[in-house]
Formats: sequence, C-alpha cells, structure tokens
Amino acid sequence: MRRLPNFVLLLALGAAASCYSGDATTTEAGSTTTLTGDEGGSGDEGGSSTEDAPEEASAGLMPLRRLTRVEYDNTVRDLLRDTTRPAQNFPGEGEGSAGFASPGLVGSIDVKRLMDAAEALAAVAVTDLPALVSCAPEVEGEDTCAQRFTVELGARAYRRPLAEPEQDALLELYDLARADLQQDYAGGLRVVLQAMLQSPQFMYRWELGEAAPDRDGALVALNGHEIASRLSYFLWSTMPDEPLFTAAAAGELDTPAQVEAQARRMLADPRARDTLENFTRQWLRLENLPAAFKSPELFPGFDDALKQSMLAETLAFVDHVVRVGDGRVETLLTATYSFLDERLAALYGVAGVVGPELRGPVELGSDQRVGLLTHASLLTLGANAYEPDPIRRGKLVRERLVSCEKLPPPPPNIPELEPPDPNKPARERYEQHSKEEPCRSCHVLTDPIGFGLQHYDAIGQYRLMEGVHPIDASGMVQGLDGADATFEGAQGLAQVLADSEAVRKCVARQLFRFGFARRETLADIPSFDAAYAAYAEADYNLREFIVALTTTRSFRYRMPAEGEVLP
Repeated sequence: MRRLPNFVLLLALGAAASCYSGDATTTEAGSTTTLTGDEGGSGDEGGSSTEDAPEEASAGLMPLRRLTRVEYDNTVRDLLRDTTRPAQNFPGEGEGSAGFASPGLVGSIDVKRLMDAAEALAAVAVTDLPALVSCAPEVEGEDTCAQRFTVELGARAYRRPLAEPEQDALLELYDLARADLQQDYAGGLRVVLQAMLQSPQFMYRWELGEAAPDRDGALVALNGHEIASRLSYFLWSTMPDEPLFTAAAAGELDTPAQVEAQARRMLADPRARDTLENFTRQWLRLENLPAAFKSPELFPGFDDALKQSMLAETLAFVDHVVRVGDGRVETLLTATYSFLDERLAALYGVAGVVGPELRGPVELGSDQRVGLLTHASLLTLGANAYEPDPIRRGKLVRERLVSCEKLPPPPPNIPELEPPDPNKPARERYEQHSKEEPCRSCHVLTDPIGFGLQHYDAIGQYRLMEGVHPIDASGMVQGLDGADATFEGAQGLAQVLADSEAVRKCVARQLFRFGFARRETLADIPSFDAAYAAYAEADYNLREFIVALTTTRSFRYRMPAEGEVLP
C-alpha cells in the first residue's frame, strides 16, 4: 500500500506549526496583565478591583491552543471509538504560566508523531465504516458516501460545520487517493481521515468558521459551535456530544440561561469526573506521585500498588466532594471521611476495610485525618526518601491553596540543610537552615506551614514521636487574609485554611486557570467577580462557581486577536 506523500498530509499543519499554542498569558503581540500580583504569598487575596478593567474590555483573549494529550485521547475516543490513548506517545507537556499542562508549539518531532498517530487511527477506524457514517456505498454510490463521510465526520472532527472550501479540499484529497494512489473506497476515506486528524481545525481549540464574527462593541461573541466546544473541553476535556451539537445548530446556546442549562447537564454526567480528576492531578501535583521513591529499608511496604491506592483515594475524594457532596472547599480541607482500600486503611489505622477495591465514604474514626492535607498522596509527595520535608509540604499549600503564585526558585550557593541527626529534631535543623537571609524570606512562607504536618512520616503514617523527640506540630500561615494565622497540628492548619477567604478565592482561581487554559487578566475581572459572587451566594459551592463561569462574558465572548481585522 502506497503512503500518501508527506507534503499533502502536512499541508494544513505547515501553517499551524508556527501558531501560538499553550501558554495563554502571552500572545503573538506580547504579554497580557495578570489579575493578581501575589508573588510572595503575602496576602493580596482580592486582586485588582473591577474599576481597573475598562467596561468595553470585559472579556479576555481566547488564544489558539493545541489539544493537550488528555484532550486528544478523549477526542479520538469519542470521535472514532478508539481507546488506545495514542497521545501518551507524544512529547511531554510543559507547565504553562497558569500552572497547568501546556502543549506548547508544534515542533518537528510533534509533526512526525501526530502523523503516525493519525495514520494508525485512520487505518483502524475505516475497518468499521458504518460506525463512522451511515451510508451504503453499494446502494447510494461511493462518491455520495464519500461526500457524506467528509461532511458528517468532518463536522464532528472540526467541532463545527465545514465550510465549502474545506469540503472541496477533502474531497479532492479523496479523488487523489483513488486516482493517483490507486486506493479503494475505504482507502480513500482513510486518507481523508488522516488529513482531518492532522488539520489545525482538529488539533487546535479555536474553532473559527468562515462566517464574519458577531461583534458586540469591542468584543466578539462566540457562535453556538464555539460555545459548544468551549463547554465540552472545559467540563469534559473532549469534543461536544450530540445534544451540544444539536443545541449549537439550533441557536440554543445564545443566552446565558441556555449555556447554564447545558453546563448543569454536563457537570452531572459521569464524563465530568475525568476532567475533575485531570484538574486534581495537576492542581495538587499528583502527576509526580508515580515517580516518588522511599527508602526500602525504612518503608518496605511502599510500592507502585500503594502509590496507586494513594492516588485513587485523592481523586475519588475530590470528585465526591465537588460533584456529589456539598462542593465546599471547607469540606475538602476538613472532612473526616475518605475513600480507602485495605492497604491504605491499614496505613491509616482504620479497621473494617477489606479487599483491593476502593470503598467509601469511609469514616476515619479519629482526629488523625482531616481532609486533603492528611491524604497519604500529598504527604508522600511532601517528603524525601527518608523523612518529611516541611519545605515541600508548606510550598504546596502556599502555592496551590493560599497565594496561587509560584515562589521564586532558591538562589545559588545557599547553605545545605544539615543531614538527619537522631539527637536533633528535624524542626530544629530546618529552623537553623532558614534563620538567615537569603533563605529566610522564602522559608518563612513555607516551613511554618509544613511543621504543622510533622506528625506524618514520609509515606503519611501518623506518629507521635520523631525518634526520641516529641513532635512539635505548631505552625503559622503568614499573611493569610492580611494577618498571620497560628495553628496546632493538621487539624488546626486545615481549619484556618478552611476559614480563609484567600483560600476559597485561590481554589476558584485555579479552576478558572485550568478551564480557560490561561491566567486571568484585568479584562477578566468582571467575569471572575460575577462568578465568585454566585459562588459565595451558594455557600461557596464549587459546582455553582463552575456553572457560573460558563455564563460570563469571558467564557462567551473574546477580545479580538492582535492584528485581527473585523468587519
């Protein structure tokens, strides 16, 4: 079988290879302004006021962004019923400035792997053509069915109806495959599908059609298919389903109420769990858990299966709280229940859980476990191979829950931490290390938080003593809601965070950044504030914040791109 020449298959991707993709705080024209400036985590919890954003600029940019690996795999699953997860072979993704996965620009290695994936997917898909398009070529004619295949599957692949020139180009490719490459009917459609899967219209998330955009003052209103696609990738990390396509075609995504109704339907759907798990993995840095290493001598039971149990607990717990439970950040931080299998229950000292299946909600039955911060997954990540690391644990809490900003990297030539000493408590070693500058200014933001979790060893087991030394688990969160909040132990830390407006707002910002694939800008302030007001009115139910985001101007409109000429 002859292979379609590369120059034909890569014709569409040639332009896309230089397109901006991924880090949504930077456009082709330069950088946008972020909403917050809380670099040191010192308590700027409100951001700029609404007055800072001009009324005519009340929606942010909508940059062109390539599908992430999760989105690609989910999309080919729903488009072609393919569950092989081909994107796991794509080059790794970086962390964009929003703090979440960013595919970046298309490089030469990406082009090759995208081509290979498209060819493999198409070859399998055309072995069952009736599953892709309802047409009988022996009755209706091969050309008729090829056109229907192109129009119908193309509309799903591109997440919008194809423009006439797009249809013509794909049908010309079909004719080329039949005439010049001597392909049969299925082989011709295979070539068309390969081209679709390598098109920017499939690979990128900004589904612009040929029609003139709908102006609303200085903004551009997204059309129904753009809204449908934005909803589906925000809530499901995949392409729209048939109800969304139907609503888009019928003009039933034109009002905030219509969008809200679809968002509520989608958030209740099991497919929302996949996206929430994706968010949780990235938000809490759980993608690093499989690589965690512990001393086999000190922790002989720590293995890949236990790591998987730890991960499963946290993902199931967050999903339950957000999609089934009361949706409150307070519950995420202070709940006395979780989801355990037998091995994890043994680690926690919880009786009555038998078997390898995750069970829950399970009451933990003591004051040793409260919410996310005492999950073994986070505690394991916040430790080295031998002992807890209050710097790591405090840094995760500071960056991901309190300030929503990354701390600066350590300066060069800082003094090394003393090695473990059985005659000296770890807290004493860390306090000595961070006593002087240049260490102190950062460590005061992290270490006093991490000290509150010292009762948990390097894999999250509870302990009362550190060797021969009683554990001092007192701590402090500097600049929380404008003041220093002191606490005692994990319960105290969980409670001061749960009571904090800064933490509630930071979690909301993380959801915004994950869903919009960029940081918030000054132009987003009215939208963020409106969604946050709905969140507060609903007793800080995160489901209501997510739904409210979909009705905002930043979700339903966009600023014109740099250099875009509008009628």
